[in-house]
Amino acid sequence: MLAVPGEEADGRPSYRSLIRERALPRQIMVNAAGRRFTDEASPYNDVGKALHGRDADGCPNDPAYLVFDAGYLRRYPLPGIPFGGQAPGWVARAGSVRELAGRIGADPDGLERTVAAWNQACATGHDPHFGRGDGPYDRYGGDPAVRPNPCLGPVAEPPFHAVRVLAGTIGTKGGPVTDADGQVLTEAGPPVPGLYAAGNVAAFWTGDAYPAPGATLGIAMTFGYLAGRHAASRSQVIT
Repeated sequence: MLAVPGEEADGRPSYRSLIRERALPRQIMVNAAGRRFTDEASPYNDVGKALHGRDADGCPNDPAYLVFDAGYLRRYPLPGIPFGGQAPGWVARAGSVRELAGRIGADPDGLERTVAAWNQACATGHDPHFGRGDGPYDRYGGDPAVRPNPCLGPVAEPPFHAVRVLAGTIGTKGGPVTDADGQVLTEAGPPVPGLYAAGNVAAFWTGDAYPAPGATLGIAMTFGYLAGRHAASRSQVIT
């Protein structure tokens, strides 16, 4: 997600999704060490896992930044930034990659190495580190006018820019485990009589995987139907 200063919904800060923006050329996503840590163009479920990744010292990929150059701004839109225009003041801007690192608090040497490696990969048309643009999902969000890889383009034209990337929540996968009829199960195994769960309030059927947008709606409808049939089969008519 991207926070655009001043944007609110119901009196609270509102955030913009970064989906296709991550697949377009001339940008990369880095952590405070100045290193890429995932295939930026991959599904947001996978990017979210990368943002939340932990090691012995905590979450190395938080904070994260989307780094892009002047060529990106000229060609592609970004939430809160006028298409083809100059970036507003809340976007970090610098004349060099090293200077940009200082502005966002990233390691200058790390960011310079990362950008250099990225630009070299773009020259070959293949990302050797994360395979960005190799799969059909990645390429769907890229720029079809860029060949051979629609997701690759150098970060080479000053001024350079960066915005903070935030992990957002658009749904859950936690909740009580159910059986095939939508009955909530106890830790011991047997169901809780009369208690059902369907949709995002229940544990998801694929664990932490994510089939596609809208999949949770299909599961909610299906398990709502199954739970209703099961409950109705056990109801008693009172006369």
